[in-house]
Amino acid sequence: VTPDNLRGVWRGLLSTYTKPVPVELRFLANGEVHAQVGDQLLALVNRPRLAGNLFSGDLAVRIGTPDTDRYAYTVSLSLQLRGETLNGSASAIAIDSPRERNAVSHWIELTKSPL
Repeated sequence: VTPDNLRGVWRGLLSTYTKPVPVELRFLANGEVHAQVGDQLLALVNRPRLAGNLFSGDLAVRIGTPDTDRYAYTVSLSLQLRGETLNGSASAIAIDSPRERNAVSHWIELTKSPL
């Protein structure tokens, strides 16, 4: 079950060195979290969890920068809840990299949208 302070739509930007990427997270009442990153298909956030004010989860989306596109990766979210703001890192973690746990992190900041 999603806590009341997270339930709803959060919108903002994932910052990259090439361009900002629009992001939307939808926290549903049943505990599911859906993500819209840029113009990609809607993605399910896997293993969503809230520990204190730290939200984390993983999703299969593309960030679309030359450095992240060198390997297959998943995006791991680590976002701090600060009132009506969620911000922190979106890390592209390589799946089949020759280097163990090769990752590139990006700043992401979302604000809660009124319903």
